[in-house]
Amino acid sequence: MPGFPWSMFFALFGLGVFGGLAVIPYSFTINRDKVSQAKLSQPVLALIGFAQTAVLMAVAVGVGLLAAKPVGLDAPYIRAALARNARRNARRNACSSSRSRVCCQFP
Repeated sequence: MPGFPWSMFFALFGLGVFGGLAVIPYSFTINRDKVSQAKLSQPVLALIGFAQTAVLMAVAVGVGLLAAKPVGLDAPYIRAALARNARRNARRNACSSSRSRVCCQFP
């Protein structure tokens, strides 16, 4: 088994946590009565919601990536975006030397 795809994990985890954060204001709005009766303040409730989302997302993404290959699933668009960024960073590192600047002026 090759190494764990950490770059894919962090990309999917970040997107999932962003989605979870986007839902918190909506959740507070539709549960306005329950939120106002809560013994904790809204920022504390938001922090607890964020922590819960982050933990559940980490578990779901980790298990999903471990199970994806045997099941035959993939995230080709995210994999391509990560590969493109890796190529761009490699080209940027290669272009940092003075001898290769002539070759790296073209996209």
